[in-house]
Amino acid sequence: MAKAWKWLYDHEKAVLSFLVVALFGIVYFGAAALPPWTPRDVLPWDPVWSVPYVPAFILPYVSVFPMPLAAIAVISDRGAFRRTCAAFSAAILASGVAFLVVPLAPPHPPDAGTGVFGLLTNAIYRLDVPTNLFPSLHVSIAFLTAFAVGRERPRRLPWMLAWAALIAASTLFVRQHYAIDVAGGIFLALLCRPLLSRPVR
Repeated sequence: MAKAWKWLYDHEKAVLSFLVVALFGIVYFGAAALPPWTPRDVLPWDPVWSVPYVPAFILPYVSVFPMPLAAIAVISDRGAFRRTCAAFSAAILASGVAFLVVPLAPPHPPDAGTGVFGLLTNAIYRLDVPTNLFPSLHVSIAFLTAFAVGRERPRRLPWMLAWAALIAASTLFVRQHYAIDVAGGIFLALLCRPLLSRPVR
């Protein structure tokens, strides 16, 4: 048992990272597997309908997937990394509840196109869960990563925030989210940001 605890301690960062990814998978796909309590709404009043569909924005959109690696790379303190994992976990759990309470249908375009970017966008449409929209966990993860990296490397904060903002914009340009989803994702990231500074034992 002592050896097992020592192994966990020695590989804590990898173990915690795996657990956060596992939590994401369980919550994200679990929420989508449950039938909605009310029909999923399309929001005709949302500003996303005024945003042009630009398939090239699928590149910054998918850049969110490796983005958290930046936080893993720069956070060396155990306590800071635990706090970061706590912040991500809180955002994931809160989003899972919201996905169930506010079921929405995605604002996908009628035709995503046949070029390279259009094909990639179509692939994302097929692979992703088209029901977990509000708040945008895509956006929350991007901004929480920016906050976490900025806390460790303050000079990088403007660049990380710019990256997060580009990801947020991309969710609209590829019609994966409504504008209200983006606003909700940023708000959730701000709510979870204090966890980055709160001691976690």
